[in-house]
Amino acid sequence: MAERKNFVELKVSDGTTMSAYVARPQGTEKHPGIMVFQEAFGVNAYIRDVADRFAREGFTAIAPELFHRTGPGFEGSYTDFTGTQQHTSKLTVENLEVDIRATYD
Repeated sequence: MAERKNFVELKVSDGTTMSAYVARPQGTEKHPGIMVFQEAFGVNAYIRDVADRFAREGFTAIAPELFHRTGPGFEGSYTDFTGTQQHTSKLTVENLEVDIRATYD
């Protein structure tokens, strides 16, 4: 897979690896952090823009790819909700808990 700008790889406690988009404010000082969660359409341009806007307001923002088990890098179309169901239907509370923990850590 080609390098994706501003993405990091996170190790999840279930043994999987999850990509996450990170947007940081300018400067080197510490900033508060915020998690930005994707819609059914993945960490697409809109979600990355939301993270970028939080960064401009002084937050370090991270948007984890919650479909990393079923479709790493998935970016669905807003006109094809049916195409997202193969990913949304596979989400579980247990997987979301470990994904959120990995994002937080």
